[in-house]
Amino acid sequence: MCEAVSVGDQVFRPEDIRVEPRVRVWEPVWAMVDPARTTHRESSATTGIVVFSWIGNNLVVWEDRTGFHRPDQVVDIVFDINERYRPVLVGVEQDGLEQWLLQPLRQAGARLGVFLPLQPLRAPRGKLDFIRGLQPFFRSSELVFATEMPELRAQLLGFPRGRIDGPNALGYALTLRPGTPVYENFNPGQHVVDRVLWQRAEPVYLAMHATGAYTTGVLYQPASGKTLILHDWIREGDPGVSAIEVVRQAGAYARGRVEIVLHPQHFDQWRNVGLAQAIRAIPADVSKGSEPTKGRTYLRKELERMTRVAPTVQVDSSARWTLAAISAGYAQRPGKPEPEPGIYRTLMEGLGSALGFMAMGLAADRSASLSYTADGRPYRRYQSAFAPRY
Repeated sequence: MCEAVSVGDQVFRPEDIRVEPRVRVWEPVWAMVDPARTTHRESSATTGIVVFSWIGNNLVVWEDRTGFHRPDQVVDIVFDINERYRPVLVGVEQDGLEQWLLQPLRQAGARLGVFLPLQPLRAPRGKLDFIRGLQPFFRSSELVFATEMPELRAQLLGFPRGRIDGPNALGYALTLRPGTPVYENFNPGQHVVDRVLWQRAEPVYLAMHATGAYTTGVLYQPASGKTLILHDWIREGDPGVSAIEVVRQAGAYARGRVEIVLHPQHFDQWRNVGLAQAIRAIPADVSKGSEPTKGRTYLRKELERMTRVAPTVQVDSSARWTLAAISAGYAQRPGKPEPEPGIYRTLMEGLGSALGFMAMGLAADRSASLSYTADGRPYRRYQSAFAPRY
């Protein structure tokens, strides 16, 4: 039952595995799952599950759930991690077993009305070398455990022999390491509040964007010189269905006073995915936002401004997807001119488009909304604040 390991052969040594107890306050989190097909303790691999954060150049491991888990148990663990940590992404190793796990996860998410930020990742060609990539972080004390993790420790000390599924899951932390955030001046301690106090009598805007696979929405309010981000949604599925759900939930949250602003793509005859058409069928009116770069510039400047008592940008702690995007998910890889594609780019470009609309002064007059002629020329259409009819 025991396998002797030479100290000279050990890649990870006991003195390299540091435990520094700490409580998570506000750090972006990632989770990784390396699934095992069977759960027979004598012959099968374990399912590697780790939860971690990148804080600067340091890697903090919050939790290890590696073990012998049935498929339904893995699904329950992933939903528990999603609820407790609100991860930026949940990676799943893509080695021919992904549908064994991904399909049940997606089905459970659809049944519960919960969107999981799943990210399939291809298995490395050389697993042992892949895991060895962690060794410099251990040796330089840049990788620490936030609590004692017996199973992960045992597998690391036994590497490269024995079960190595926990270390393999942890190795994906290097793959999932984020690029440079677009909004580097975002400060969670300043800009995130437990509950944003917004003006019930002022207009509230819903910034929406969509691909063929999901729809995003960010509810925000420009009021008293501030930009208040109240809540957000990501819903999987065709925009013709998912957009209606987002609009209805936003209307309920804001008590019916919502003005919808869409990314310009959805007014393009050839590039739209049916988002504008779905919303008009509710029926509801829509306005066309600006190019997202205008809103990106606007938000960068606003993040640096302060009023006498508070920053001008405030994000409600319930706006999970915006917080994940602005802190880590909406980021650029070295040498890349644009942020990485995916759910966070879609969400933030939708918000950027709406904020650019506001930055140009088109949302300053609460009694006016912007419409377009058949040939694309903008004009202001005066009316009361929009209230969708369900």
